[in-house]
Amino acid sequence: MRKRTKHRVPSAVQNLVIVCLIFSALFLLLRTGLVRTEALNQVFSTVSQGTSMVPERTASMQLPVHIAVRTGGECRAWMSETTTGNIFDDFGPLLTEALGSASSESTASEEEFRRALENSCVYFDFTATLPLTLLEHCLGSSGGAPQISARALLLSSGQNSTLVLYAWDQNSDLYYRWSTSVPADNLQTAADKHTGNSAEFAFLSDAPYNTLMPYTLICQDRLVLSELTAATNLDDTAKDTLLTQLEFNIHSTSRYTESNGAEIVGQGTRTLRIAPDGTIFYNGGSDEVPSLLVTHAGEDATLAECLDAAWQTAVTLLTDHTGDALLYLTSAKMDRRGNAEISFGYMVAGYPVALQEDAVRIEIEGNQITGITLHLRSYTASDKTTTLLPVLQAAAAVQSDTPQELFPGYLDDGSELLSPLWLSRS
Repeated sequence: MRKRTKHRVPSAVQNLVIVCLIFSALFLLLRTGLVRTEALNQVFSTVSQGTSMVPERTASMQLPVHIAVRTGGECRAWMSETTTGNIFDDFGPLLTEALGSASSESTASEEEFRRALENSCVYFDFTATLPLTLLEHCLGSSGGAPQISARALLLSSGQNSTLVLYAWDQNSDLYYRWSTSVPADNLQTAADKHTGNSAEFAFLSDAPYNTLMPYTLICQDRLVLSELTAATNLDDTAKDTLLTQLEFNIHSTSRYTESNGAEIVGQGTRTLRIAPDGTIFYNGGSDEVPSLLVTHAGEDATLAECLDAAWQTAVTLLTDHTGDALLYLTSAKMDRRGNAEISFGYMVAGYPVALQEDAVRIEIEGNQITGITLHLRSYTASDKTTTLLPVLQAAAAVQSDTPQELFPGYLDDGSELLSPLWLSRS
């Protein structure tokens, strides 16, 4: 009995030590905001992948879309619609069905495209040139869209019993045509549900509209938009949240402030630069950060998989920072080596907020997000509204050597109050 008791004493002490070590480790993990040693880095990365960079439910992606419908010789338009709006809910299914059933691809002339716009039709302008496969992915469909890029898509009836699908690639100024299995009668059924604003395309209008880009939509009704208040929230709490989400040690000794007020944080080969104006620059260096890896099914991530990772990262980093604004996709491209660059802009109530640069730009190399640029701005719609200039005056005021496109939105020049106005671009 005495020997057995002597054996139990060291065993009990050993078990007690083990339990203490376990609780000590758990305590350190729970206090990662205070204790961030390199020994815990890998464990913390695993935890943050599930909690910091991935919200319980990532906000669904919306795209702005200008919709024009012509039936009975009358053209109506919606200039602030999105792909989750009520108007698109009725016309969007026609488009996704057309993309999935598109066949007999051929090139079309500009003249044919314009004639198709004069038939009974529905025109979708997504305001940015995107691969159709990616557009289909954003719409939650996977029917095998054509392998081309386009800014605008057109479903036109003509003399056919089924709708014909057209695409306009603004970057290359090319037009495409496909047959579809969408019954032409479905267009009229959807159009009967909505009224819209009386509108016409610039190329079908008289001066001064005919000097604008041909597919500029001219709405005769005066547009009324809310004014916005803009702010940049970069207090210490916001900074520490960004650092934690990007798996930086908030108590890093490699954290200092430059003479211009920019704060620099380094960890390993990674750096984060926080400028006073709310611009955030992240460089991933050669370090692997689990929460910034791109989930992919094959050997290398596809553009759609890169977009999903970029969207999730952008939404997570900007949570509680954007106010009434939403992000929308402005550009997505991938080179032959699989490196991708994804850009997003801000919009409020479907209207774009123009910045000097993209609101968010994310770079992906080797199936990992390696570069992030954020322009941290919050926009809140006020109760005060502004009626835009008549479109006739706005068109007459355009001074440019090249045709311009007019569209309503906001210009963020750094002011705290943003009034709506007519924006232009070539």
